[in-house]
Amino acid sequence: MINQNKPPSDAQRFLQNVSARRSMSVFESQSAPQTQSQSPEEIAAIQAMRREGQRKDLKRLLKMRLHDELANTRMHLEYQLSKTEDMMNQTTIVKQHVSQHLKGQAISEIEERMQRLQHMPVYDDIKEAIDSIRIK
Repeated sequence: MINQNKPPSDAQRFLQNVSARRSMSVFESQSAPQTQSQSPEEIAAIQAMRREGQRKDLKRLLKMRLHDELANTRMHLEYQLSKTEDMMNQTTIVKQHVSQHLKGQAISEIEERMQRLQHMPVYDDIKEAIDSIRIK
C-alpha cells in the first residue's frame, strides 16, 4: 500500500509511466475492475497478466534505454579515438622532425661552442669576480 503523504519513488513513477504508455487490455481499461463476480483464480490470473505485461514493458524500455546509452557511448568513444589518432599523428611528425634536424649535429655544435668558450681568454677582473662569488 502506498503512503499518500510520501512522494512516489523513482521506481514507482517509472512503473506508472510504463503502465500508462502501454496499450490497455480489457481488464486494465477499467479503473476499478469488478472483482465481486470473479473467482480468486480469475483475479490471480488478471494480476499475473498485469505483472507479465509490466515485466515485458520494463524489459522493452530497458532494452531501448540501454541501446541509446550504448549508441551515445559509441559516438563518444569514436570521437575520443579520432582525437587520439590525431595526437599520435602529431607526435609522429614531431619525432620525425626532431630526428631529422637534431641527429648528431646539434650535440656536436654545442660541444664545439663549449670548447671555444673554454679556450677564450678570461680577463682577470672577471675571473676574480667569479671567484668571489664561488662559482666553479
